[in-house]
Amino acid sequence: MTPLDLPFRCSYELDQRVDKDLVNINQSLYRSLQASLGNSYKLAYAPDGMPDAVQYYLLYVAALIYGAADAVLTLVLHNLGREARILERQVFEYWLRAAYFVEHPEEARIALHSTAFQERALLDQLGYSKDSERYRDIVRVCNEIVESMPEAAKYREPTVRSIIDPKNNEDLARFYALHYRASSQIAHASFNGVGGVWSSDGLSFDSRQADPNLTLVQVTSYLLAFLTLLDKALGLSPPVNLEMYKEHFLGIQTRLGLGQAGKEADSRTQPA
Repeated sequence: MTPLDLPFRCSYELDQRVDKDLVNINQSLYRSLQASLGNSYKLAYAPDGMPDAVQYYLLYVAALIYGAADAVLTLVLHNLGREARILERQVFEYWLRAAYFVEHPEEARIALHSTAFQERALLDQLGYSKDSERYRDIVRVCNEIVESMPEAAKYREPTVRSIIDPKNNEDLARFYALHYRASSQIAHASFNGVGGVWSSDGLSFDSRQADPNLTLVQVTSYLLAFLTLLDKALGLSPPVNLEMYKEHFLGIQTRLGLGQAGKEADSRTQPA
């Protein structure tokens, strides 16, 4: 099949305002996740046959961040910055939750064991027959887990807000607002997000952002924070020199006049 025979071809005019150096560092960072992990990393297992919960979660999140960061870059380049911001928020949440469980390994272990109970609750909501093989299997697993770890039966993962815990702390409240709440307006289609679609000129179907580089600056900051976390938690040296990349990234932000945005994005490498 020749290129002309392909059923789909990209006809978008790419947003030429995006900074090339920023694109390159962003892409190099998220691609390094697959290069450093891929199928080569071997999980540690506990005597009960369950994988190390923190390692397991970090690899899970690495795959999510890889896909989301790739999608963010694709959307920004294809003039869909409004939609890219929704995934920007997701990259932030993936990193934040990973950092939280690295700091709370015992809670990560409980969370991993709680997944069977979460699945049973989901099957109940979906109306699965309790006589089905899948339902009977999950009930059996729940009964086995509750004997050794009863707290797993009632465990619920923390919300983003509770992880950051901005109560009575202006810096944390601003951190939460900047990295999560602001982009949540459109993600949840709340009335507070109307300003990103309506203006004095009317309804806009053009979802390009005033500065397309800002989303990439934020996501690049999260990628650097997550790779630093991986290095700390797994003792896994990434295939990129993080210190060199951080210095290069700072220079890009300064040149673009986005140093403050990057500083905000990179101001915390651990959750509260």
